[in-house]
Amino acid sequence: MFICRITTIFCFSVLCLRGENGVLSHTPPFGFSKNQVEQGSSIRDLSSKIQAFQAKLDAVDPSAASNGIGFDADPPSRSFSRFQEGGAVMDSLQASESPKWKDPKSSGDELGNTLYGSIPSRTSPVKVGFYVLPFVALQGSSDFGWNSFAGEITVEQKLGFSSGWRMGHKWRNFFLDADFSFFRNEFRGLTDVSLEFSGEAEGYGLMVNFGGCFDLGDSSTIFLGAGTGPFSQEFEFKLMRQGVDEEKSILAYQLFAGLNLHPTDHMIVGLRYRWMNLAKMNDFSGRELHLLELGLGYIF
Repeated sequence: MFICRITTIFCFSVLCLRGENGVLSHTPPFGFSKNQVEQGSSIRDLSSKIQAFQAKLDAVDPSAASNGIGFDADPPSRSFSRFQEGGAVMDSLQASESPKWKDPKSSGDELGNTLYGSIPSRTSPVKVGFYVLPFVALQGSSDFGWNSFAGEITVEQKLGFSSGWRMGHKWRNFFLDADFSFFRNEFRGLTDVSLEFSGEAEGYGLMVNFGGCFDLGDSSTIFLGAGTGPFSQEFEFKLMRQGVDEEKSILAYQLFAGLNLHPTDHMIVGLRYRWMNLAKMNDFSGRELHLLELGLGYIF
């Protein structure tokens, strides 16, 4: 732009000098025709218009005149656009504001937090909803009485096992579920009787339970409750090679308490203690079971 402007002014200055030297007088100089004189006059008029246009440019854009060049002196953040309308040249200046910098650390943006090395906080475990919890348990039984032909004889039992499933729904502070379980115990012997004896007791049943629960934090919950339901129980043993067998459906009830841990969002690790009371049968008295359970399940 600067070179073009200088070149244009130089050419018109030469032509004006030639016009002043040979065309100012009414009589054309030697070697010039009348048409050439008229052309010189037109050139002088055009030169005057160009000088007036240059003055207008300098008035509109004083920075170009002060710098002596045709380039903008403003910072790169300011852009200039020139446009022509109706034969007139106008300048419009548009100042573009620099975008404000936003700190991704303080914006709460998860992408910004990841880029800057901070790990988004883990969501709280799911503690409300439908759950399924299979379990295994150690089971101990109290002694019970056998109504024999010689009177009541006390039967001692060994430590047994139990397994089953718990399924239900948990709300914020209470739950409703059902557990199906199977248990088995072997007999140790008869109290105060030194006769050959062997046998076992086993059973299965369904309990419907209701209870309350309380959060200890984001990852643990304590609970307690009670339940009742039908059980089928069978006693079978041999005394001096004589077999004794009885099976009967009875009513049972239980009290329990425990702790649920939530290592992940939907996983449950359950610890539960159960005290269960089984009703008496025809030839056998009722008995109590003590179960210590460990469960691993999922809450939806």
